[in-house]
Amino acid sequence: MVGLMGLGLGPSVSTLMMSMALLGVPHGITLPLASSLVADGRPEDDLPAVNSYLSAVVQAVTVALSPVLGVTAGVLGYRLSFLILLGPVGFCALTQVVGVPRRRREVRTRPGGRSRA
Repeated sequence: MVGLMGLGLGPSVSTLMMSMALLGVPHGITLPLASSLVADGRPEDDLPAVNSYLSAVVQAVTVALSPVLGVTAGVLGYRLSFLILLGPVGFCALTQVVGVPRRRREVRTRPGGRSRA
């Protein structure tokens, strides 16, 4: 949220660059984290197909959202288009902090005797 606020309210190009760098961390870790979760939750035989589906969804979202975000920035302006995102992002963050119950993971044994916690 700090990165979005920096993009929407930042007074200089250096603030813009720092905000983009700050936003790059969570966006850059999303695909490796999703791939890791898929690998933990699916049998090894399914991984190539599931990883290709994951990649296809990521690319489809990228292709679909690019023109939408371009039009939004053209109509509302660059700063306001980022400030509007604070609402949905804040809601998602709040639901993760408040609304997600904590549960313990069971230890599963993988073929070959290795255990995953």
